[in-house]
Amino acid sequence: MPETGNNTTCGTKKLSIRLSPDGLSFLVQGDRAPLCGFIAGTSGPETVGKLAKKNAPGRTDGPVNVLLETLKTVAVPTSIFEEETATSYLAVNSLMPAHDETAVVSPEAGGVRCVMVWNTDTLRALYDHWGNSVRFYSPLQQGIATVGEQEVLIGLGRHLLCLVFRDSRIRYAEMLPFQGVADLLYYMGHLHTLFDLSKAKVRLTGLGAAQLAKELRHHYINMTADESPRFMYL
Repeated sequence: MPETGNNTTCGTKKLSIRLSPDGLSFLVQGDRAPLCGFIAGTSGPETVGKLAKKNAPGRTDGPVNVLLETLKTVAVPTSIFEEETATSYLAVNSLMPAHDETAVVSPEAGGVRCVMVWNTDTLRALYDHWGNSVRFYSPLQQGIATVGEQEVLIGLGRHLLCLVFRDSRIRYAEMLPFQGVADLLYYMGHLHTLFDLSKAKVRLTGLGAAQLAKELRHHYINMTADESPRFMYL
């Protein structure tokens, strides 16, 4: 998405943020037409500060939903999740925070809660600007919540994707690096070795989905694409 100007609307607004390794996407909803854009750069405190300036006029109403695109993500069924031992889920998967990182825990969505890791200074900047209204989610929760039966859902981010497969229940859900067609063909090939995908549909979501579907359709005939950008539970 192109970077927009400072023409934010006044009044009550709902803000959603998507942090990726190379910048920050945002969506502001209010009384007027939605405002969205992308601020390039690392997803650090400076980038968050730029968004806060854009979002300055008016009052943000309700939670500020922040979607984190990070490989350091673990999804745990809500029924067995224990928040007091959240970091243990990261440790079991060798995804512990580095010295400049902090783990955060999502609310329930899609029947799971996610433990994620992000830069500590960036997290602090989010809280400094929007306080306790900040809520963190994972693209995995979007995928798990929206995947159909006998479907592979691929949610495209800027440099990562979420890959979710469901038959009668969720069988696979991971955040994975993504640079292009070769990566996706590799992941789908690996998924074929783990599960029977003979009856499965493939659905691409996110920006760039339509073009990628054209490139992949000769490999996967039963493929659809949803080009719309995806933000979490607005």
